Formats: sequence, structure tokens, C-alpha cells
Amino acid sequence: MQDQHDRSGPGQSGASSGAHDFDERMPETQPYPTRSVPQGSRESLPGDDDIVDYPMSADDELRARIVAALGEDARGVTIAVAARVVTIAGVVDRERKRRIERVLRDFAGVSELEDRLDIR
Repeated sequence: MQDQHDRSGPGQSGASSGAHDFDERMPETQPYPTRSVPQGSRESLPGDDDIVDYPMSADDELRARIVAALGEDARGVTIAVAARVVTIAGVVDRERKRRIERVLRDFAGVSELEDRLDIR
């Protein structure tokens, strides 16, 4: 009869006697949190109250400046920025389209303007 601690099968090193094996069921040996939080749960884990302020990307910053400059004219208009190329889309009246285009024509940081505004 083979000794129960003989570990000579595939994937076994045979170095362990079995008496001090790592047991993942022993909480004191687990280096990670064991408490489960259901997916989609709003329950927080320790440290979740820390506020992390990520810097805005250059495109996000440019978009925020454009929205601020347009004011009420930005309402209902889709404004997308990617690599300094600004795309505006939506349905507006003729005068509002002119105002938006006037503001964005020479806006600092804009390399190209893709105007997809339609006139109602």
C-alpha cells in the first residue's frame, strides 16, 4: 500500500508531507479579502470612501471648455472630441447653427471641426 503522503502523480512535487499544506479554506492564510459583494451592489469595501481625482484628458478638458463657451447653445447638441477633432451633431435652427459655428471656428485647441448639425 502506498503512503498517503507520497505525491508522485502528475503535477505533484512530492516535497510536501501533507501536514502543513496551504489550505485555502483557512482565512488567516488568505492574502485577499474573502467577503463577497454581489455584482451591481452599492455596498462599499474598506477604502472605497477615498476620493480619487483622476486628471481630465486633454480631449475631455477641451470638450468642457467648448460646452462652457457655447452656454445655452450647447443644449441638445452632441459634442464629441477625439484627438482635438470636434464633432458637433444635432438639429438646431439656422441662427443657433451660425452662433455655434462662429464660436468653434477659431476655438483654441480645435484642430478640425466636423459639423453634422442639421437645420430644422
